[in-house]
Amino acid sequence: MGCSRLHVASDLPAAGQLSAHYTKLVLIPVSTEDHEFAECLEQELKEELEYLEFIDDDTFRDIIFPWFEPYNRPTETSDLLSFVNKPLVREKISSLGIELLIYVEGRTRWDQLDGSGGCFAGPGAAGCFGYVSTDKETVMSTTVVDLNKSEFLGGSQIISKGFLAVPMLILPIPIPIGLYTETSACEKTAYYIVNSLTSK
Repeated sequence: MGCSRLHVASDLPAAGQLSAHYTKLVLIPVSTEDHEFAECLEQELKEELEYLEFIDDDTFRDIIFPWFEPYNRPTETSDLLSFVNKPLVREKISSLGIELLIYVEGRTRWDQLDGSGGCFAGPGAAGCFGYVSTDKETVMSTTVVDLNKSEFLGGSQIISKGFLAVPMLILPIPIPIGLYTETSACEKTAYYIVNSLTSK
């Protein structure tokens, strides 16, 4: 019930500003914890950008092994460009014909429960009384790199916030308000990337 609250920051080019036409890309999660965010974003982009060929992350890492492994991939986006420009890395990426690389990072945080309440049981009666609530926040960030020109196209950061209220009146009744923060962040991230890669 309700909607997620979104905070958006993006410096990706607006629709029609890019002169290049891209045909092949790869999405790379910054760490193993970011894999679900990368998968969600890839699915959203595939639905909107049907002309693009998506290289699977596992396939990509197998071909350019030992680069982009968990122990040596850049953890800071500021190091990404110098990393992909290493001669051996660039040679292997070029052999795949990949033109765009999208680095994906995401996390979800729950706050501690706020409020108070309790349940009781006795002869002939049982129930709960009180009220507790918690906030949920998802942050999803992307960095988009043009591999042909070896330059950053830009990036985005989407913060999606939701709320879970649990009034306890006889029985606990969870009331989610914009609780699907991961989906909201993923969809909004895809919107900005699609908009950037779309000609007017």
